[in-house]
Amino acid sequence: MFAIQSEEDEPDEADELDEDYSFTIDDIDEIGRTHLFADKITELIPDFTQRLRINMENKPGTYFFKVKLWKAWRILKVDYRYSLDELCRDILEAFSFEYDHLYDVTFLSTFGYSLSFHGAPNLGFAEYPSTDDITIGFLPILINDEMIFSYDYGATWKFTIILQKIEPIKNETNKIPDIELIDFKGEAPEQYPSWE
Repeated sequence: MFAIQSEEDEPDEADELDEDYSFTIDDIDEIGRTHLFADKITELIPDFTQRLRINMENKPGTYFFKVKLWKAWRILKVDYRYSLDELCRDILEAFSFEYDHLYDVTFLSTFGYSLSFHGAPNLGFAEYPSTDDITIGFLPILINDEMIFSYDYGATWKFTIILQKIEPIKNETNKIPDIELIDFKGEAPEQYPSWE
């Protein structure tokens, strides 16, 4: 545990132990202004450094994602070299949605961090990091992990993307195979329902 002290209660230097990880109210204020809390912890306890990193290694393979929207679902087969942006576009196509709104994909990494990537039909309008900044192989997720694809902030469509499995690639070539819709069930809701 960290002890929180005010400046008036600071111990004399002679009373401090080598492993005293306490910090003052001023330190907390400084963290809020200039540092992430995790940065301050790693500064005080160097052993935390490895515990606070997300492992972003490339995992080659063919990824199978089940995407659900209401009662309908689609299964897409995706090469690890595609960007998350390309996956999102193909999800919209699989559900017969137009690609004309801002969106984001949010998920918990394998380390428990909440991560969000932002997209737009014109990526120049997407916040950083964008869905084009990461490929499928670098997603820090495991089998059965879910991602939430929030599309069109006015209508708030929420697609659930579940990683079902990763198969090794046999005889990989430079040509990246197209994303394939390999199974589906249910009719997709209308993107722009008429309210007559």
